[in-house]
Formats: sequence, C-alpha cells, structure tokens
Amino acid sequence: MTRALVIGYGSIGQRHARVLTALGHDVAVMSRRAVEFPVRFGEMTAALTDFAPDYVVIANETSAHRAVLAELERSGYGGTMLVEKPLFERVCSGDHIDIPRVFVAYNMRFHPLLRRLREWLCGREPISATIRVGQHLSTWRPGRDFRTTYSARRELGGGVLRDLSHELDYMLWLFGNWRRTTALGGASGALGIDSDDHWSMLVECARCPQVSISLSYLDATPRRDVVVNTHEGSAAVDFVAGTFVADGGATRECVSLDRDETYRLQHQAVLAGRAGEACSYAEGYATVRLIEAIERSAAQRAWISPA
Repeated sequence: MTRALVIGYGSIGQRHARVLTALGHDVAVMSRRAVEFPVRFGEMTAALTDFAPDYVVIANETSAHRAVLAELERSGYGGTMLVEKPLFERVCSGDHIDIPRVFVAYNMRFHPLLRRLREWLCGREPISATIRVGQHLSTWRPGRDFRTTYSARRELGGGVLRDLSHELDYMLWLFGNWRRTTALGGASGALGIDSDDHWSMLVECARCPQVSISLSYLDATPRRDVVVNTHEGSAAVDFVAGTFVADGGATRECVSLDRDETYRLQHQAVLAGRAGEACSYAEGYATVRLIEAIERSAAQRAWISPA
C-alpha cells in the first residue's frame, strides 16, 4: 500500500484524495484550511516527518507549484510526485528542464477515446486537426460563485489557457513538438473576472502542419472534441457524446466512463512505474513554454517559434 500525500484540498485535491483512497492507498492531505479528512496536516515538515509519504500529489494553486517542489527538494524527499496541470504558471530562469521522478497530471492522455485516436493515427499522415473545448465557467463548480474561484483569479494562475491546457498537451502527444504558433484571445470581460476566458490558436507541429485550437469559458453548451484529417482518411472524437467515428462512418465506437476513470488510470500508471504513459516533467514544461508563446503571439500580433 502506498502512503500518498495530497497537497491542496480544493476540488481537484478532493478528487485525487478520493480516487487514491478508493484504490486502497493510505492517504493524507495537507491544507492550510481546517478541512474534514481523516489525516490532515497544516504544514510540510509535519506531513513528511509524521506521515512519511511514498507519493506526493501537488494539487494547490498553479502559482504555488514551484515553491512546493522547491520545499520538497530542500526537505530531501525522494519519492514520486504528480503535479496538477499546468506544471507552472510560467517559465522562470533557473528552472530544471527535466526531473525524472516528477509527472504532470494531464490525465486526458488516459481517456480511451484519445488513445483510440492515437492508435488510429499510426501509419497515417495528418494534414490538419481541429481541437475544441468550451464550457461556461458558472457550471464548473455548482454551488460556488465562479467569480471567487481559482479559475477566475489571474494571480493564482487561473484562466482558460492554463485550466484547459489538456488540449495543448494532447496536441503535442499526438502530433509532436510545435514549430510555430499564432493566437488571439485573452480576457473578454464578459464574465466579470480578470483571468483569460477565450483563445483561438493556430499551431504548426512536427507531425501535423495545421492544428487549430479553441478554448473557452463562455460556451453555454459544453463541447470537447477533436477532428483529424489525414491523407488516408478522417477521424473525429466527441468526448461529450463518448464517440469515435472514422473513415466516413465505417468505424463507429462508443465509450462510457465515469469522471474518475482517467484519474485512476493515471495514478496506477505512475505508481506502477510506467513512465512512458504519463506526462513527464519535461513534457509538462514544454506545454508551459507553449502557453507563454501563445500569450506573446497575441500581444505581439505575430507568429512565435520556440526559442
């Protein structure tokens, strides 16, 4: 049985704690708030000394991830870590480029429909892809004023570009490194929040010359889908409907899974040491670089290439 420490007990921290407990692991949480959980610590030293975790999940605000990783490093902690996405709010000089024991929680990689699409793409030559995700922010956390949540607060690392960076990660996972990007978007003001709420991007990748991506907090009707055109045919995944359709309808598959399934699969892969399946630190860092490039592109009204 793994001793798992979940740092941060907001909605995503609660999910990680619930999933790990259901998997049979010994779980503690670290939170500054007096939350209700059987084993809770208010600070790092006590958590590491008294609980001695084998596995740490960093699930607090994105803006605090770097400080928590640094504190764990100073403490001498040498176990496995999973950091909620995105890895950092932004790139900083002096950052490590790769830490083998650290993974980033891009659990969409474990969605069976996305894995089916990746399998379908083997041996095919992509021409273009369209990736869309949108859901009105007021429906994300029922019962809470969305304007007071982490997502609405720019200083905490909130905003749709970072919140929904799953799409950026799986684009790179499917199509390889990005070569250049251009983008429009930011904070529209429509929601009364100071974080960004909509983006449209065009990206050239190593294995796909044209990828268009749309991310939004504004969509009244939730959507999450991807369409890929190749020289050998087309395929479409609709995550909301749970469908994979390819080759003009010749292939049709449906999947139904609960919202915790991809999280379970992710934790199992990381804890089993199947490093090639989960998002590595280096891959997560590459996504942060792309996020910054997207913001620079919009500010400069120009195409941006990797430095």
